[in-house]
Amino acid sequence: MKKNRLFKGIALAAAVTLFAGFAGGCGTKKNATTAMEDPNTVPDTPYEINWYICANQQSDVASVENEINAYLKDKINATVKLNIMEAAQYSDKMTNMINAGEYFDMCYVSNWMLNYMVSAETGAFYPLDDLLPEYMPKTQELSDKDALECARVQGKIYALPTIKENASSTGWIYRKDIADKYNIDMSQVKNYEDLLPIARMIKEKEPDIIYPVDWSANMGLMGDLNPMTVITGCNLGYRTGDDTFTIVNRLEQPEVMAQFKLANQYYKEGLIKSDILTNNSDPLQSLKNGKSFCVMQQLKPGKLEESIKNPKYEFAQVDITEPEIGVQPGMASMNGISATSKNPARVARFMELLNTDPVLNNLVTFGIEGKHYEKVSDNVIKLIPNSGYNLSDVKWMLANVFIGYTTTDEDPDVKIQLKEFNDSAKRTPLVNFQFDTSAVQTEIASCTAVENQYEKQASLGAMDPEPIVEKYLADLKAAGEDTIQEELQRQITEYLKNK
Repeated sequence: MKKNRLFKGIALAAAVTLFAGFAGGCGTKKNATTAMEDPNTVPDTPYEINWYICANQQSDVASVENEINAYLKDKINATVKLNIMEAAQYSDKMTNMINAGEYFDMCYVSNWMLNYMVSAETGAFYPLDDLLPEYMPKTQELSDKDALECARVQGKIYALPTIKENASSTGWIYRKDIADKYNIDMSQVKNYEDLLPIARMIKEKEPDIIYPVDWSANMGLMGDLNPMTVITGCNLGYRTGDDTFTIVNRLEQPEVMAQFKLANQYYKEGLIKSDILTNNSDPLQSLKNGKSFCVMQQLKPGKLEESIKNPKYEFAQVDITEPEIGVQPGMASMNGISATSKNPARVARFMELLNTDPVLNNLVTFGIEGKHYEKVSDNVIKLIPNSGYNLSDVKWMLANVFIGYTTTDEDPDVKIQLKEFNDSAKRTPLVNFQFDTSAVQTEIASCTAVENQYEKQASLGAMDPEPIVEKYLADLKAAGEDTIQEELQRQITEYLKNK
């Protein structure tokens, strides 16, 4: 499935690190039976929920915790400790905690952060199958059924997908003022070949724009217009439009080499940043700062407003592909209960409130009225700049996005638009396919290490791709990619046969 790429640059390294720890026997595998409690009564014994959140650090967490805890006392007699960490710190911290079997209650996990499949298979999370109907019935009802089904690992659900849109499209976020100045219709710019003459013109005529286009690791020229859907992290997938779902190697497709060469052309002409191999800055930040003209993104209604706050320039977003729900919807944003939690039932009750109670949802996402935001109307708020607390940028990682406030930065109908966008999306026949990697984990770890070595050099444009791809392919074959390809094809054939 095509995923939101926030923080994605660290994903492969995180996956390798996590896999290595689990493979060494450090997984938790504790999953003890939880003590049940009546979901309709307030327990006599309080419980503190340690929740780890992947987001920019906040300076005023304590006051928000106090408000949350006061609210929860008469609901479920729980308090919450919000452990908020930025992506790189989060990945390292949670990987180490999971590997060591350390106590925590709840954390963000996905197919690109903490490698949900591997961590679930090795016992990092508490199974939710019994907790859902007992303690999270409303959440279960609200959840996308395909997304919930895709959270199954070896028959069990180990994390709860965020209730949000699962569809995405590909398109541009761009400087509308410049596009208008030169009569550029970005809806007609369908790929990087179409963009090339525009990028050249902007480089010549707009000296304040340092490089017309920006991309970064895992978000390069190939990242969003891939001629195939990659299912694993090992360059394996099926070609777009192939109804037989024959698994092929991405690097062996002629369009891919052509795209790599085009990226190299962009680099040699100075149309992307010169330090592309080492510069991991957010392309959207470069755009916001006026350094570039456009960025290709996975889009949804409101993505621009969610991504660029308080803009100095006029921006717009435009789709160039139709909305799609791909393989494993929901896997890009989930929250799991740790196998080391001392009270999974209470944590499940908290998750139920988080997804169904607007008061709690808004407290966690936006903070305190009058301190972190001001009410404009019943459901619209204005964020107070530099207030010390604001998780609105990552609300899609927290809980149900449909029950919270809308900010003045957003279209007032954005939630309606998100639902319509999701409902209109085409779902792949492989929507519920889950690749069981247990038989090829060693090969996947080896191939991921090869990807870490070659992918940036091949795809980002800074080097001649032909000799790199030749070595890349050879090393993938030596690492066992053919074995992974054979196993993946076998599982897909079996899945389609039984569908």
